[in-house]
Amino acid sequence: MAEDYISDLKKARNQLIKQRRSSVAALGDGYKPGDTEHVLDNLIRYQRAIEAIDRAIREEEHAAEVAAGVKRRSFIRHEDDPYDDIDSLGG
Repeated sequence: MAEDYISDLKKARNQLIKQRRSSVAALGDGYKPGDTEHVLDNLIRYQRAIEAIDRAIREEEHAAEVAAGVKRRSFIRHEDDPYDDIDSLGG
C-alpha cells in the first residue's frame, strides 16, 4: 500500500519537474513584461511542491520501515525546512 502511494508521489514529482523545466525554458527566451513574472511565480511554486513531495516520500519510506520493524520510530526533522520546527508549533 505504501509502495503505491510512494509510486504516485514519484510520478507527481516527475510531472512537476517537467513543468519546472518548461518554466526555465520560457525564462531563457528573454524578458517579457508581465509574462516573466508569472513564469517566475510558477517556477517557485513548482520547486516548493517538489520539495514538499520529497519530504512526503521520505516520510512514507520511514513509516514503511517502522511498520516493518526495520527502523525505530522517531521524529523526522527536515533540517533544510525552516517551517519544520517542533518548538514553533506552540506546544
